[in-house]
Amino acid sequence: MKLHILNKVLGLGAIALCLTACTDSNDWSTDASKSRMFSVSGNDISIVRYMTELDITFSPVKGAESYTLEISRDTLYDEIEEGATNTSRVIHITPAEAKDTIKVKDLKKDTRYYVRIRTTSADMPPSKWSYYKDSKNRYYIKTKAEQLFYTAKYFAQTVIRPTDLFQDHVQLSWKKDEGSATAAVDHVVISNGSQQIASISLSDTEKTNRLCVINYEDYGLTLNTTYNFKIYNGDDKRGELNVTTPKPLPAGIHILDTDAGETLESLINSATADVVIGIPATSADVEDPFDDAISVSAITIPDGVSVTLIGLPGGKPRFLSFKKPINIAGNHDLIRFENVQITDGGCQYLINQSTGFTIGSIEFDNVRIPSMSRSLFRLNTNDQCTLNKLLLENIYIENQGSGGYALLYANKSNYTIKEVYLNNSTLSNMVHSFIDFRNANVESINVNNVTFYDIIGSDKYFIDAQNTLPTYNINNSIFAKTNKTSAKGIRDAETEKKDDNGKSLYFTYTFGTCYMTSDFVFKKDASEKPEWAGRPFYAGSNVPASTKIMKDPKNGDFTITDNTVEGGDPRWVQPSDD
Repeated sequence: MKLHILNKVLGLGAIALCLTACTDSNDWSTDASKSRMFSVSGNDISIVRYMTELDITFSPVKGAESYTLEISRDTLYDEIEEGATNTSRVIHITPAEAKDTIKVKDLKKDTRYYVRIRTTSADMPPSKWSYYKDSKNRYYIKTKAEQLFYTAKYFAQTVIRPTDLFQDHVQLSWKKDEGSATAAVDHVVISNGSQQIASISLSDTEKTNRLCVINYEDYGLTLNTTYNFKIYNGDDKRGELNVTTPKPLPAGIHILDTDAGETLESLINSATADVVIGIPATSADVEDPFDDAISVSAITIPDGVSVTLIGLPGGKPRFLSFKKPINIAGNHDLIRFENVQITDGGCQYLINQSTGFTIGSIEFDNVRIPSMSRSLFRLNTNDQCTLNKLLLENIYIENQGSGGYALLYANKSNYTIKEVYLNNSTLSNMVHSFIDFRNANVESINVNNVTFYDIIGSDKYFIDAQNTLPTYNINNSIFAKTNKTSAKGIRDAETEKKDDNGKSLYFTYTFGTCYMTSDFVFKKDASEKPEWAGRPFYAGSNVPASTKIMKDPKNGDFTITDNTVEGGDPRWVQPSDD
């Protein structure tokens, strides 16, 4: 496993400094004319950015009579004379002023600025320039862009409000200016990458209502494509938003009409051919989406029928509250859930299969499950069960396993699960195993770009594949905090091998570019070598805890705050302001 590990090293420079401090004088001569003021430490320059202002602080230098601060939209470097760029602004600062925040005003919005500082004195040459550098090693800071668009938060991303995005159009809506019923906005620009598609002058009604409806067909916009929208007042950009249009709906989709008495049970249980059902989103005036949940009592998918449930745009994805597990007996090409939210309304398992089946694929895409007391998928039969593919993509599962079962549970030799995929997802607060496939026939388990937090209960395994040997492809994922320190890693036919004396061989798997926090801890056995504690994972030392690399993981905010950490659910990565 490739891990990011912080190491503390005492360098030769530090040793030399200690030795120098122990001597009273130098045995070589110095040239006082070459002396200069000490520089401000570049690491001590901090900047808080606003739309047209920067707040700059730095650590004062002893003996400095003044400081020179230079800020420019052009690149600054040592060979550039003070104030020599076309956009330079030079500010002289007294020692008293240096103790407070230096406010630089009247800057351009959404613009890069380069900042440098040096100390000066009447008796010595000025210090060398010190340059501001951010946490990503960029030698500039960018003022904030104005954002009048109404937006929503999706993980760490800023997106259009769900109530403004539809299958055939998007509503662009923006805030009013302070002290006014309207906002000074006169046109909208639509782009796709570097290509401008349209510049639309706003009508008086659109300006007054602060609302512009963009029909995709009118401007040649296609589905499942990301477009950039900007609103302007003259040349002044006042808002910007990237919008991804919805996916095309499958042919023959039937929109669930609950007002007419339709239910998912009535549409699925009596089906004689494949069904695709569109689930209307929650209405705009619903504060708690649970209030608008669709209750699902008992579904039995008829033999030979495939079922797809798709949440429609125009609001937040609808909650489906299952009272009983879904019966998937028989033969089915596809069972798919997309853009919906699923909750345990008493079912405990979404699938708890007690009879045999042969299924091509069971899929979950853009599905949130805020609670499931037992399993998402459990097999509980002596019949033959064959599933070619189990796909979980862009999912978010929380609070699972309190009833004592793994998220994915199929642990008999009469079960064949060929391929399991978990991609671009977040799993948190899981108090049992992630997977329990003991004795089953499993070809591969594939995990890519997943954030795990607070998972694996007492003496349970991340993956328990006892007596079987899947191929593991686990890459670009973050393992942050185990639920219990007695949690275990992977058990399978390889890890259970012993030498001629009956001692474990401690097989270790290599994961690709994965990150493990210091609070992702495994059970230790006194008989094991220290380096094998918690096999088959080994983190080493000096790795930060989950609270050091994530914004607020205890409250479900897994936004990555440490730029050295790579991988995990990409939705938790903060977009660049460039």
